Amino acid sequence: MKKNMRVLLINLKEPFKEKQIPCYVPPLGLWSIRAVAEQRTDMKIKVDICDMHIGEDLNYFLKKDYDMIGISVKFSIQHSEYIRIANLIRQCFPYAEIVSGGFHASAVEKPEAVSRVIKGDGEILFNREWDGCEMNALPIPTFSKKEIKKYWKLKAPHDLESKTNKWMTIETSRGCNRRCSFCGVPNFWGNWRSHTPAWVDYQLEYLVRKGIKEVFIEDDNVSLWKGRFIRIIESLNDYKLWWSTPNGIQVSTINNIDTLNALDNSTCWKLSLPFETGTESKRFNGS
Repeated sequence: MKKNMRVLLINLKEPFKEKQIPCYVPPLGLWSIRAVAEQRTDMKIKVDICDMHIGEDLNYFLKKDYDMIGISVKFSIQHSEYIRIANLIRQCFPYAEIVSGGFHASAVEKPEAVSRVIKGDGEILFNREWDGCEMNALPIPTFSKKEIKKYWKLKAPHDLESKTNKWMTIETSRGCNRRCSFCGVPNFWGNWRSHTPAWVDYQLEYLVRKGIKEVFIEDDNVSLWKGRFIRIIESLNDYKLWWSTPNGIQVSTINNIDTLNALDNSTCWKLSLPFETGTESKRFNGS
């Protein structure tokens, strides 16, 4: 890598039907990648982020000069846009490295315009020594108040409802040890890996200083380890942060008196409970 790099990270538009109401949430993964890139001490990396989903104009960024461009492609419905943007970027930056990542990018054949695809943790792009298991080695995703206000203004968080108007998505773990046939999480993220409660507490402190009043926990398995989950609940209580689990929470992991008591006395205002997580029946192939 060069001693000085300019990087552009792109969050693609998410197409939606005429009567569908879209969500507009911060690109948490891209903010995390940016934090890793900008903390490097051996080189200076300047990262720009273009969130096309909230209407940011890619043409503004195409007038600049970049050494690397990353494209986040999470959903199959973005495929045609993925190809279009990759080809456009290659035309504008014929010598730049174009990298893609996300569930869909990892599941399909690499487009000719793309140099390589990162499967799983995008942060490894700028920290190749990180093995993906030591989650606490990652810095917390950082952002400016100007950035987060763009999403508050749209008033369409995950699940399209919130307790307050100053919210933020967070991630305290990745992956899953189960192998449900309908889910691609283990194949993409690998086995369950988590930040410690102390790391999460540090992140919550940062969010409160930024004026955040509510968090959406986006983990697939935030409650997998009972003791850890209760510690996180206690931290959320301490910071007086409302919270919910719009991505779902495994029913069988909270079916114990300690966790239920902690939830009952918490600042949680909504739990999403996926129906397939309440049974070990083999007909759900979730064992």
